[in-house]
Amino acid sequence: MPIRFDSGGIEAVGTGQRIDFGRAQAGVLQTMTRLQGGSPVELPCDNSANRAYRWRNGPMLVFRNGAFAGWSISDAAQSADGRTAFGQTCVPLG
Repeated sequence: MPIRFDSGGIEAVGTGQRIDFGRAQAGVLQTMTRLQGGSPVELPCDNSANRAYRWRNGPMLVFRNGAFAGWSISDAAQSADGRTAFGQTCVPLG
């Protein structure tokens, strides 16, 4: 299923379903693992409030205080505007 990354989080294209910034880490990881067809690798973070996960040949998602806070992709064509390679929320989480 194609996914699109935008200023509010992630859209599952054609389904009307979204993974918005602020959603709980466990649910986001479960949904993205299903959409990506495999489990992510946890990446080291220098801040104990942050967690980052990357899928093989896929996106990196960042969580702050257990809430979805940002994404990064290697192919900007997957973003809503076709030019953006990262997105984050600046709203306080947790």
